[in-house]
This record gives sequence, C-alpha cells and structure tokens, in this order.
Amino acid sequence: MRRKSLVSLAVLTMVLLLTSTAFAAGPTKTLRYCLWDQNQAPAYQTILDNFSKENPGVNVQLELLPWGDYWTKLTTEVAGGDAPDLITMFVVQFKTLQSKGVFVPINDFIKRDKVDMTKYNASAVDTFKIGGKMYGLPKDFDTQAIFYNKDLLQKAGYSQYPTDLTWDPVTGGSYVKFLQSLTVDKNGKHPNESGFDPRDIVQYGLLPVDRTFFPIDGPVATFAAANGGKIYNPNTGALTFDERKTLESLKYWWNMFNKWYVCPPISVIATTGAEAMFYSQIGATWVNGPWMTLAINDKAGFKWGIARNPKGPIGQSVTRANSLVDVIYQGSKYKEEAWKLLKYIATKPGQDILGETGTVIPAYSDSSPKYLDYYKGKGLDASIFVDAYHGNAVFPLNLVGYAKAEDIAQRNFALAFDGLGDVSMDSAVAKILQEANPDLIKANAK
Repeated sequence: MRRKSLVSLAVLTMVLLLTSTAFAAGPTKTLRYCLWDQNQAPAYQTILDNFSKENPGVNVQLELLPWGDYWTKLTTEVAGGDAPDLITMFVVQFKTLQSKGVFVPINDFIKRDKVDMTKYNASAVDTFKIGGKMYGLPKDFDTQAIFYNKDLLQKAGYSQYPTDLTWDPVTGGSYVKFLQSLTVDKNGKHPNESGFDPRDIVQYGLLPVDRTFFPIDGPVATFAAANGGKIYNPNTGALTFDERKTLESLKYWWNMFNKWYVCPPISVIATTGAEAMFYSQIGATWVNGPWMTLAINDKAGFKWGIARNPKGPIGQSVTRANSLVDVIYQGSKYKEEAWKLLKYIATKPGQDILGETGTVIPAYSDSSPKYLDYYKGKGLDASIFVDAYHGNAVFPLNLVGYAKAEDIAQRNFALAFDGLGDVSMDSAVAKILQEANPDLIKANAK
C-alpha cells in the first residue's frame, strides 16, 4: 500500500512539474516578418531560425513577396490594421507610411539595451530619423557600380576594364566610346561605324538597373550630381529636374538610348529584363548593386568583374547609396519581441550571417569585412562597393509622397525615352514638375 502511495505521489509530482513548466513557458508567440528579395531569403531564414532557438517560445514567420507586389500588399495591410510585426523598409516609402503613424520609435529600446550606434554609418541612421525619433537600425548598405562580362570585353580587345573612363553631356566622353565598342549589330558593326543598323542590335554596351526603368534615386540623381546638378530643393521639397546641369544629364541619358545606341530600348528592358539580358550575354555591362553579387556568382556562365561608375564633369565618380532597415509595426501585439528580432538582425548575430554568406554588405562595421572575405575566397574583389559608399554618394530622397512622384517621373520619362520623338525631354520634365511638385511642396516644405 505504501509503495502504491509512493508511486502515485511520484506520478502526481511529475504531472505538477510538467504543468508548471508549461505555464512558465507560456504560449508560443509568432512574429510575422516581411522581405522582398528572394536572393536574400536563405540567409534570413537562417537568422530567423537561430533567433527562435535562442528565444524559446518565439517563432518567426517569413513572408516573402516580390518587389512589384510588396508595397501594394503592405499598404493594404497597414490600412486594414493587420501588417507584419517587423517590416523591411526602403526609404522611398518610409516617410509616406510613417506620416500615418504606423511605425514604433526605437530610441528608448536603443538606450535601454545600450546599442552602440557608432557601429553604423551616420548618414544611414539619419535617413530613418524623423524629428529626432529613430525607427530602424541599418542592417545593410549598398552602392551602385558596374558589373561587366570579362569574356565580352576581351572579345572587344580589352585585357581589363578601363579605369580612367569619363563622361560629358555633349560628346559622351570616353565612357560612351567604350560602350560603343561593346555594342554590335547583326553585321558586326558598332554605332560609331558607317553602316551600323540600330534596328538590329545583338549586343549592347550597357544595361541600366531594372528595379524600375529609370529610378530617380539611380541614374537621374547620380549623373546629375556628377554634372554638378541636383534633383530637388531641400527647403521646398520640390523636384528640380529643370535645373540646367540636371537637364543636361537627363539629355545625356536620352542620347545613350537614342543617339549613341549603347542601351537597349525601354520596351526590351520592360519585356526581357536587364538581368536576363546580362546572363544571356546580350549586354556587356550592367549597372547594379551588391544585392545582385550572389545571384550573378551563381547564375553567370562567364567570367565577370565589378568597376566604379565613370567620372563626370565634376571630376569624381558618383554612386547611388542606400541602407535598408526593419521597422516595428505600431499595431504589433509583440513589440518587445519584434525589437529583439530587429536588434538581432542589425547587430553581430544576424550581421555576421549576412556577411559570411555573401548576401549583402552588413551595415554593422564589425561584420562588414566578412562580406569582402566571402568574395575574396571566390577570387573576386568586392571592395569597390565599400569604397564607393565612402566616396561621393547620393542617397534616395526622404520625402513624403516620393513614391507617387517617382511613378509620375517613370511614366513621363518612358514617353521621352521611347525614341519615337513624340515627347521631348524638356516637355517630359515640365510635365513631371507640373504633376509632382504641388503635392511634394505641400507635404515637405520647411
């Protein structure tokens, strides 16, 4: 009897221990985290899995959407009060969304957890700060440079990519001559040779970045700056495409498509895509950023390299630079857990993984060298992106309503760049300023 009682007592004790442990652990909390880049998904999944292991009771659900659907879905979710807990944020959309008060300031979290802000680029930090309130920690940084096909350059007679290329808005400079030597029609003729057929080009010298055809924060801003111009007035928030130096750089780009014939028609870019054209060796060079390095390394069936943008009339190479952050949704039920994940991604645990896998350049300075080491091990020097970041760099505009303004610019630039001659660059610029500036000035004038 006594033995039976002891057994019963032991069983009861075990049940109570298991029950108390279950109550102590609490229910599982699931965080939603959204991302748009398929190439980065494997590294982020590793980070999220590690985070969940180190934080029992917290699971993270990765929601992956392509760029074209990402912002539409996010805007809809924000309007419906059901957005992800932690959101990958791009500066172009940041201020417009935050003007609705949908993100959580993180100043108090940073102070409480003693996050060392000296590990981050100050300009990147300030990009996601409004009225002294911070909303994210930089988790990567990027610049734009030129990927090039070594095989096609060698075929054109170059033993290496020229390092002294320059451009000017009138003649095109040595950069355009270089690109013309890489542009070939079906008969083997180049654009600067008699008999060249611009209607049947089989290889182009340059492919522009195709996140969008002609993003304001890409060639418009960088080439304007390299020509001594600017694209907006910081006091009024108005676009200044009609400023002389900026308009010169826009017309320079029009000539790249329609006079010097070194870039494919915008209709071809829209239907085929610059990435596919680069892999198919239809384009010898491609303007893009370090977020594409891993994909090119895996998919390109040829030898390739990276070069800086050419120097402009100001005598310097200018690049577009950017950092992404994660922001906490104001409607999240798990703000503390979302902050822990945000910090985990943007400090050493997550940053080391992003660098060691060659996924992106980590914004956390202690982890940045790991990205360079990854590609050095593959015989590639990726330091060009880092050097460009610390050189003359143009960051995207941090304006309320910027995305709408860029849509207006895209639509009107497309009409001017189509080569049909129906819309001049001057009239396209006038239309853009007429449609975009009233709202930009109203929302951003100081």
